[in-house]
Amino acid sequence: MGALGEILTEPFYGTKILAGASFRDVSNYLYFSRSVNPIDALSQINEAYYIANFNDATLLKVYGAISQDLRPEILWVSADGYWQIPRLSGGDKIPFVENFSIKGTVSFRPAREVLIEGWGEFLSGRDNHIGENLSSFFTIGGKFEISISENFGVYGKILNILNEEYEIWSGYPERGFQAFVGFTYLL
Repeated sequence: MGALGEILTEPFYGTKILAGASFRDVSNYLYFSRSVNPIDALSQINEAYYIANFNDATLLKVYGAISQDLRPEILWVSADGYWQIPRLSGGDKIPFVENFSIKGTVSFRPAREVLIEGWGEFLSGRDNHIGENLSSFFTIGGKFEISISENFGVYGKILNILNEEYEIWSGYPERGFQAFVGFTYLL
């Protein structure tokens, strides 16, 4: 069962604002918890480190977004975020699910064939399955795309520019600075 309400408006040319709220009452919501200490798991390789759990849950979320064309089709900015209350049927917080997130993006298209973007994202702290806090984190990234022809292109992406040390799952540190370059071919 669920409910959703949204408002999308364009109060000025090039400005879009979205606001909404949702409520979900989920039967058998899937969430994860640790089953074995990672040190003990080395001797028993067939045992799972995280196991799947199912429980009824409710999720209340309030969210919003704004985008602004500073120069249409050339330069635009956007931001979006949400605040949510994720709860299991007993009132406990759903493990590894954040309460708050916000992301901002700047996009620049100096030519029709080129797109350059940069973003920053903040994710609030989460609790693991035994209530220990996983710290909040802030990451910065960027990407470029170049269309060489209608079917062929080149792209690059940089993640975690500040080399932030953080964990989404307890015991599994996320990668530090990463850079990718690749080719695209559309059939």
